[in-house]
Amino acid sequence: MGLKRQRQGPRFWLGVGVTCAWAVVLVLLVIRAFNSGSGGLAVSALIAAILFTATLLFVFGFLNAHRLARVQQAFPSAVVVPVVVAPLLADQLRALMTALGLARSRVKPTTYATLVADGVTVRVLTDATGIPAASFPSDRVRSVVLGSALVGMRTMTAIAIEVATFEGAVLLPVTPMRTRGNWLRAVPDAEIARLAEDLRSAIGCPAESGQSGT
Repeated sequence: MGLKRQRQGPRFWLGVGVTCAWAVVLVLLVIRAFNSGSGGLAVSALIAAILFTATLLFVFGFLNAHRLARVQQAFPSAVVVPVVVAPLLADQLRALMTALGLARSRVKPTTYATLVADGVTVRVLTDATGIPAASFPSDRVRSVVLGSALVGMRTMTAIAIEVATFEGAVLLPVTPMRTRGNWLRAVPDAEIARLAEDLRSAIGCPAESGQSGT
């Protein structure tokens, strides 16, 4: 399946708008402080902005780690992978659930979710331990290989999960998210390859080699 640009959802653009607005306000405050001769005030504003951003990153990381810990406690024998829901993944999940005749997928694009896989079920959770926003039998999975996915404006390494349906195969491009350190950075390819192997083992599908473009 070739890469194609997907239209971003409203949450993505809201986040972009808030970030841009914050950046503009910060720049205006610093310029005004320098123009008024208050260099010290400008430096203080810049330091405050850096601390504010660092706090946001820390809070998100803490909440994400807490969410993952709850999921792992709820599913101790499953492989748990935090993922970034790109628009293509959300679209493919909707198509998959429809093709399998299962409940409609509630996974929305430009959000974060958790993939939970074992030998019985593959689940996509959008909260810690609630009802999965999408789930399907593990025996439907035909392969788990490395691929790529378009996330925002970036093409990133992903895990391509091929799921068989009566209407043909559906490919799910899963983009893992960091569980430690700076969660804004991409997960290294070596780590994604290890996660793909863990998923293959947990689901019980044959080992695959090579890559599959999404």
